[in-house]
Amino acid sequence: MNNEKLVVVVGGAGKLGRLIVKSALEHPGARVRVLVRDPSKPEVASLAGPRVELVAFDAVAASDAQRADAVRGAYAVVSALQGGPDVIVEAQLALLVAAKAAGARRFLPSDYSYDFFTLPVGINVNSDWRRTFAERAAAHASASFEVVHVLQGIFADRYVLGFLGLLDAERGVVRYWGDGTTPIDWTTWEDTARFAAAAALDEGSVPTRLHVA
Repeated sequence: MNNEKLVVVVGGAGKLGRLIVKSALEHPGARVRVLVRDPSKPEVASLAGPRVELVAFDAVAASDAQRADAVRGAYAVVSALQGGPDVIVEAQLALLVAAKAAGARRFLPSDYSYDFFTLPVGINVNSDWRRTFAERAAAHASASFEVVHVLQGIFADRYVLGFLGLLDAERGVVRYWGDGTTPIDWTTWEDTARFAAAAALDEGSVPTRLHVA
């Protein structure tokens, strides 16, 4: 790997964003530019280091010039943004366009999910937004500019298990879909971040739909 690869991580203030930053730094020589609304937040400031640049950036309100500056010199742009369609569709698409114009190798949107491409429209609004982004982003992809959707299944941690209602530890109840034989992929936050960082920095071609678990 080239020792001078810059990964731009937007949405680096969140749990997954911070893990992606740390995972990218495990690759020798990689540098990271972290785009966050408030670089002074303690959890963000703690990321500062010789190979980390913290930059104030509002993905929704940014101008074209600010987006161009934010991704300048990037080998890859990785999004860990969360929000509604103004963020997941419009803001990410504007950043993708800026990344391509800046000569970036690839863009990883904030998917980190089960394979929503196979989910019927209207089942899950969050999946619908991400699929809409994917459809619009595909028009910008080329042999020299990849759009990579990281599809790792469901985060295997206690919070998500509780959030989805699959596990009720107090009552000793485990819920399931269908007849209970449907396979479900589970991946930790940390491993998902490592997969994303490796995909961002890869010198070879990376699949548009990167299935990992």
